[in-house]
Amino acid sequence: MLRSPLSRLLGAAMLTSSAAATLVAQSATEATATGTELNTPLITVPEAGGGPSAQRYSTTYGTANNGIYNFGAQGMSNFDGVVRLSIARADGNFSCTGAVLQGGRHILTAAHCLANSAGANVTNQVSIQGIGPTNTLASFYTAQGTAISIRDGYSGAVVSERDLAVISMTSDAPLWATRYSIYNGPASAVLGQATVMSGFGRTGPTSEGDSRSNTGNLRRAGLNRFDAYRRGNSYSLTNSSLGILFGDVDDGLAANDRICNIYGGTSHPRWSVIPQLLPQACNTGVAEPFMEVGIGRGDSGGAAFFGGQIVGVASFGELSINPACPFNPDFGLNLCVGAIGSGFGYTSLLEESNRDWVQSFIPAQQVPEPATMTLTLVGLLGLGAAARRRRATA
Repeated sequence: MLRSPLSRLLGAAMLTSSAAATLVAQSATEATATGTELNTPLITVPEAGGGPSAQRYSTTYGTANNGIYNFGAQGMSNFDGVVRLSIARADGNFSCTGAVLQGGRHILTAAHCLANSAGANVTNQVSIQGIGPTNTLASFYTAQGTAISIRDGYSGAVVSERDLAVISMTSDAPLWATRYSIYNGPASAVLGQATVMSGFGRTGPTSEGDSRSNTGNLRRAGLNRFDAYRRGNSYSLTNSSLGILFGDVDDGLAANDRICNIYGGTSHPRWSVIPQLLPQACNTGVAEPFMEVGIGRGDSGGAAFFGGQIVGVASFGELSINPACPFNPDFGLNLCVGAIGSGFGYTSLLEESNRDWVQSFIPAQQVPEPATMTLTLVGLLGLGAAARRRRATA
C-alpha cells in the first residue's frame, strides 16, 4: 500500500503566494496565475469509477486494447515499457513511474523522484519493475544511485522545467519491454489533441481524485490533452519554449475547466483577437467517453505519449478548483489530487534543450528523423489552488 504520512506531505508545506488566487493577463495568448503551492512530491491516473481494478483503466501485457478503448488509435502498440520504480532514498522509500528508452539501456523518469528539494541526487538504489509475459509485476533490474543522471539546471523546485532524470542500466531491459522514442515533430501538432498517459500510481474516480491505493500494482492508462505551455506561473497557448506542458481534468462543465478559467473564460475579449485558440484553452474534455484521466501519487515520471512517442514526463499536480471536492481521508483535507478541476504539469520534451538532453542517452541510430514520422497537423492544441509534486511514499 502506498501512503504518504500527513506529517511528511504537509509539514514542509511552503506557501509561495497568497492563498486567494489572482489572475493577470499578460497578452492575448499568455496569462499568469498565482496561488498557494504545497511543496510536496506526489502523482496517479484516477479512473472514472468502478474501483481500483476497473478494466477500462488497467492495461495488461502485450496489448494496448484494454477492452473498452483501443489505444492503437493513438499510436500505442502496448504499455510494456512503462515501468514502476521502487526507490530507496536517504530520506525514505518512494514509488514512481518511468519509461524504457530506445536502445533498452535507459529509463526516463522525473528528477524529483530521485533528488531532494535542492536538486541533489539522494537515491541509494532503484528497483525497476515491469509487467511481462506472466502479466504480473516483477523486478528486472536494480540500479545504484551512481547510475542516475539528473537534468542539469534542475533546482528541486515544485514547478520546474528541468524535472527530468535518466537511470542507466548495464544490461538491456527484457526484450518484452517496449522501447519508446522521443517525439521530434512540430509542437503545434500536439497541443489540444488527445494524449495517452500511463502510470503505476494511486487511483480513484475523478470525482474524488487519487483516493485509493494501487494495492494490485496495476498499470493504468487513459487520455487527456495539454492545453497550454507553462513556465513557473506564466502560461502561453503558443510558446513551446516554455518547458512545461499543462493540462486539466474536465467533466464537461465550464465551471471546472481550469485552463479556460485561467484565461478569463469564454467571454474574455482576447478571443475576438485570437478566436482560433479558444477551443484549445476552453474545452471540456476528450471526445472518447469515460477516458479523461488525471494523475496522482505514484505517477511521477510517467510518460505522456503522442503518436506512440514520448512528449512529456509527469512532474506535478494542482489541487482541484471544484468547491465540491470531497474530503480526502488520507490527508484530513479536501485535497483532491487528480480530481475534476485539478491541473497537472509534464516536463516538456517539445522544449528543444530538454529533448536534446534525453536523446543524448539514446544511441544515434535509434533517434528517428522527423521525415520518418507521419504527423497530422490538426488544431493547436490558475486559478491554481495548490501545486503538488507527485511521488508516492511507499
